[in-house]
Amino acid sequence: MCRFSLPLVLTLMLSFSSCLAEAGPGEYVSPEEHAWVTEHPVIHKLLDLTNKHRAKYNRAPVELDPYLTLKAQQHAEWMAKTGYYQHSRFGYPEIIFYSPGSAENAVNGWIRSPAHHGIMLKRANYVGFGYMLINGRDYWVGIFY
Repeated sequence: MCRFSLPLVLTLMLSFSSCLAEAGPGEYVSPEEHAWVTEHPVIHKLLDLTNKHRAKYNRAPVELDPYLTLKAQQHAEWMAKTGYYQHSRFGYPEIIFYSPGSAENAVNGWIRSPAHHGIMLKRANYVGFGYMLINGRDYWVGIFY
């Protein structure tokens, strides 16, 4: 499984911070510029598992949003760097999970939490996912809009 490298990710994050300030969910964020996270196989696995679960409850699939994905990745990195496990103050419904493992473990953890499960199934069009592995610990984030 591919993992993000903390120094590489932090360096790349600095380069797009000004772009994030101007964009919002559903707005245009260059997919090519942010493919390092929006095209990552683990992010797409989270999207696939989430949409399969939503389908079981007759919920429409959500679309991966580059802006939300960048914000989710940023929060996952912050949690990993600081060691704090808490929701962000981003202002959109958010799910977080802390556990070594895989995308499957994260999605199953969200399903087992009534509050997180409710957010997974809410009426939403867009989602962003992020994760970070540091010192053998995985931090997972999903943001719905």
